Amino acid sequence: MERICKILLVLIVGFFISLSPITSSYLKADTVQDIKEITELYKEGLLTKEEFSKAKAKILGIEKQSEKEQKAKNKLKAKEKKKRIKEEARKAKLKAKEDERKAKLKAKSQTKKKLTKTKVSSSQSDPLTVIDHVKALGTFKEPSSYPEGMKETFGNCKTFYCIQSKATKKMGKIFSRTSVYYDRHPGAQLYGMAFFEVFYLQKLKKEKSKIEEFIANWPDKNKHAKSIVALLKTNKSRKKMREALGMDLNTSVEEAMERFWLMGDFLEQGEVKKKKVSKDIKKRGALLAKYKKSVGSFNSAIKKLEDKKLYDKIEKKK
Repeated sequence: MERICKILLVLIVGFFISLSPITSSYLKADTVQDIKEITELYKEGLLTKEEFSKAKAKILGIEKQSEKEQKAKNKLKAKEKKKRIKEEARKAKLKAKEDERKAKLKAKSQTKKKLTKTKVSSSQSDPLTVIDHVKALGTFKEPSSYPEGMKETFGNCKTFYCIQSKATKKMGKIFSRTSVYYDRHPGAQLYGMAFFEVFYLQKLKKEKSKIEEFIANWPDKNKHAKSIVALLKTNKSRKKMREALGMDLNTSVEEAMERFWLMGDFLEQGEVKKKKVSKDIKKRGALLAKYKKSVGSFNSAIKKLEDKKLYDKIEKKK
């Protein structure tokens, strides 16, 4: 009978534990008694340690409190985790920026080293550079053909010596003309450029042995340095003339002369007409011409300085 009473007591305690919050105020009044009862049940072995702890927490209202604490802890942990992730992202971003800055500095340093290396390498290979320039002068080869209009200047010439002699005289005459003459004969300068090709070939023919000796002795000796420099300057003028019509030094002499002559014929077909020009336009034209001349002079000065270095290397090499 006593055992049955104890079982009933356990059931009653379980009932009270599972009661809703409405009855919680009643439980609080008998909290001490309830704890005593479940303690006795635990001592007698009718409740396990886990069941006893849960019942006790229920009676004291600790369970809800612990749940709230746990939620608060979880919320705090989530907040801290979010903060930590944010901080890690910030650090990663700063690190990426620092790495980028270091990479740029490294690249800049490497570029500077390469430029220095290139400069040193360039200065070390100066003799080769000089030889390249000299070889770019080309070799003499008599033209296989001439423009039809150009042949009229040569008359009955049968030898290249005769041809170049008349071409040189004609070229000199054309290039000594004034701007007024060029206004009346816009194709004249193009004809002069065609004759210049023949003039240059004669120079190559005349200085052939000097060129060969210079190449054979450089860099130990600078034989015929002045003649080589003079040829380089003449070739530079030839290059500029060709570039005016989109050609380079690789263009054959025959093709270069033909192009110059055809363009000269085309320009000569134009009719010169006089028109009255206002003073303002004349002033603008003069200012524009002055500006172009200044820019051209500046660029030319830079190029001349580079050429001068090359010429000095050739003439002063010992």
